Amino acid sequence: EVGLQGVTSLALNASGMATFSQLVTTTAGTLSVRLYNHYLNDVTMALTRRLTVTPGRPAALRVEWSSRVLPSGEPYSALVSVNDEFFNFQPAHAAISVEGGVYPGTRFTLSNSTVRAAGGKALFTMGVVGSSSGHRVSFSSPGLTSAVSPTFSIESPVWVYPVPFHASVLPGATLTPRHRANTLLLFGGLTPTGASNGTVEADYATSPPSYSVFPVGGAVPAARYDHIAVSFPFDGRSVMLVHGGTNGTRTFASAHVLDTATRVWSPVDTQTGQIGIPAGENPAGIRRARHAGVHAVISQPDPLQPWLTEVFSLVLVFGGVGDDGRPLASLEILRVYSHTIVRVPAGSVIQTGPAPAPRFDLSMTWLNARGYVLGGHAQDDTIYSFTVAFNGESFIVAWSVLSPQSSGAAGRERHVSVSTAMVFDAKLFFLARDSSVGSENAAVVLDVSAGAALAWEDTTLRAGSAPVTPYSRVVALAPGKFLVVSSDVSGRNTSSWVVSLVASYSLSLAPFLPSAAAAGETLRPQPVVTILDANGHVTRDASATTVVTAVAYDVSAFPVPLGGTSSRPAINGIATFTDLSVDKDVWAMRIVFRAASLFPSAPTPLFAVAAGPAARVVLLQAPVGVYLSSAFVIQPSAELRDTADNRVTSDSFSRLTARLEHTPGGAAPFTDRSSLLIGSSTVQVAAGVATFLDLGISWGAPAGDYRLEISRAGAVSARTPAFTFTSA
Repeated sequence: EVGLQGVTSLALNASGMATFSQLVTTTAGTLSVRLYNHYLNDVTMALTRRLTVTPGRPAALRVEWSSRVLPSGEPYSALVSVNDEFFNFQPAHAAISVEGGVYPGTRFTLSNSTVRAAGGKALFTMGVVGSSSGHRVSFSSPGLTSAVSPTFSIESPVWVYPVPFHASVLPGATLTPRHRANTLLLFGGLTPTGASNGTVEADYATSPPSYSVFPVGGAVPAARYDHIAVSFPFDGRSVMLVHGGTNGTRTFASAHVLDTATRVWSPVDTQTGQIGIPAGENPAGIRRARHAGVHAVISQPDPLQPWLTEVFSLVLVFGGVGDDGRPLASLEILRVYSHTIVRVPAGSVIQTGPAPAPRFDLSMTWLNARGYVLGGHAQDDTIYSFTVAFNGESFIVAWSVLSPQSSGAAGRERHVSVSTAMVFDAKLFFLARDSSVGSENAAVVLDVSAGAALAWEDTTLRAGSAPVTPYSRVVALAPGKFLVVSSDVSGRNTSSWVVSLVASYSLSLAPFLPSAAAAGETLRPQPVVTILDANGHVTRDASATTVVTAVAYDVSAFPVPLGGTSSRPAINGIATFTDLSVDKDVWAMRIVFRAASLFPSAPTPLFAVAAGPAARVVLLQAPVGVYLSSAFVIQPSAELRDTADNRVTSDSFSRLTARLEHTPGGAAPFTDRSSLLIGSSTVQVAAGVATFLDLGISWGAPAGDYRLEISRAGAVSARTPAFTFTSA
């Protein structure tokens, strides 16, 4: 029904008629008017013939729908319609211009914000730059009342959030990824009493991160800090190579490798390449600290046999501070063979092009067969690139200077030095000071995917809480997520942040509490976990690689086994579990959900899991002492268990039945001879357990092997091992 205005009730005249002349409707469309008299139940209601009511003149705009959560980089969409003063759609109006603008009080920018409304509708697809939530768009057109969109949020492309301080993260320590995502090995560092040579394993999949001593053996390197550590495959295993560093009084040139599987340290004589043999007091190479290093794999046609491909595994070391305290500009190459690691003599390394000036605390990165050096304490902020090739006798290092175009990163002061740039999606991310905001740091990105056509991306990558420090160490935790560890001015304390180049920040569990959980049975309802950004909005980035895993604990923090599929991929930011179950009865437990480099969800409320229904019979005791015509000396017993192998203690009503089977021996099958049983062959369980009382075998039973089958309706039966009777 639609409303009518005007005089809607009239008295009948002397002729029994009523003429309505002032009826008004505000609803456009095809209508009929119903006429009735509610005092006359026996008078049939009447309907007028259908009539068409056209919309009034255009008077206002209306937002039909619009984006509510906007991933960074995606356009904002909205459909705006032209309406009359009663908000009836006006499709027949000539095309007009509708403009979208930033609603007062919100901060973001729009592009492509003017659309011609053909047929009374304007479909907007606007570029948006900004972040945070509470944004609104105002739509206007000359002569029409404006419309305002519902609020929407923009997911930021970079999140920086602090990690709680822990004394295990020492200044000057190296951080190296392990084979498991989110897990790092920390070596060395500076303690209040001096240098350290301890090794710590850190797990950043938990909140707060967990730290534990990583027990090692072998020839542990001397205590040091401000060294480098590089991981790579070597001799069929994964190793971490430590190079250089200082203990405060002495600077090192030595190298050591840690086999992360056997946890054994070995020295490396880089002059001979032998592993396990100390290099002595004067190892080959330059003593250096606060330098940078990367592992690089290069491949090229063999110069003498072009149809073959040569592959080189190299550790490239550059810059740092020498033993005399001066900055270095030297490049050192360690060649990794199948069983040895050898320093390439300086005469066999030929450098061409403009090489970087001496520097320390620099960033050195290898990406797509090319290296990049920038930042650090130097007299310039030039970005250097280099390639490495082998000519059959020497390694050729070709340096070049990059001049990327600026599209918003102009006004940067010197890049904050980082030991390794953040590499993601063929782009290099750096922390840099922004002269337009004083000493505040910003995350800026250099897109190197297009080869020589380099460009800084826009300042939308600003991370306002990025660390402002003179030196940082960066290590990858997971795709698009990095740990940044910085020392303060004194060099005695550290601060840590996780820099996420994808918006995902944490996990959120939808309200979840099983109504009646039973071991081995699928939980109802099933958990649903959402990936959120730092503002609490759903994010869809990295959905193809993000896997959410469920883990369970009892109130004493002991693990509780889960059944079904305990890991689910996040699709459009949501991981939906379908068959998760608990494989143990427990009086109080909770489930926590985890994903790589995301804060875990809050644990579920405590809930109990009862034993499930009986699924099988399990033998507890086979008969012992079998004499004909007598009850077994030790009677058989059995229990009921659920699908999770828990005893069904709630069952005191089921009945177990014993059946006797016999075979004369050899390959003859067992056949039913239950007629030979004496005593009661059926017994009732108590708390899931049943013991027979007087079961035995009658006189005259034939020789051979016997066994008992103990069964319950609807459950898998149990059988005893074969046995024979003993003649009295």
